[in-house]
Amino acid sequence: MAQGMFEGGAIELVHDFMRRSNVAMSLRLEQTDLAPLTANERIATAVRFRLEHLAPYVRSWPQAMAMGLLPHNVGDTATILAEMSDEMWWHAGDRSTDLNWYTRRCVGRWTCLAGSRASLRLVFCCWLPSAYSCLSRR
Repeated sequence: MAQGMFEGGAIELVHDFMRRSNVAMSLRLEQTDLAPLTANERIATAVRFRLEHLAPYVRSWPQAMAMGLLPHNVGDTATILAEMSDEMWWHAGDRSTDLNWYTRRCVGRWTCLAGSRASLRLVFCCWLPSAYSCLSRR
């Protein structure tokens, strides 16, 4: 149905939702007192907020993820995920402008935050409580 509604097809709807989810996560993080939390707890909070925003669409999200990973869509999908990761680290307190900026987003304890989040989404799509349990172990 989205194919006829958007010039670029259904992927425009998926990418728009991903961008809006990033904004919703950021707004919620701005309204949350993160000061008493460690950086890892702040990241976990951000991931939880992002997953909670996805919850109403969990049944159709696997198809959206598959669309986003098609060769002609993966560039934009990766850009949006990188923006999400950057927002999470910004709210976690990372203000680095050197090599640490890259390592925190792609190499650190979260071993590429976007990749960890993608794994959580797969668990999330199967069973919500196990996604939160997995998140607390990260």
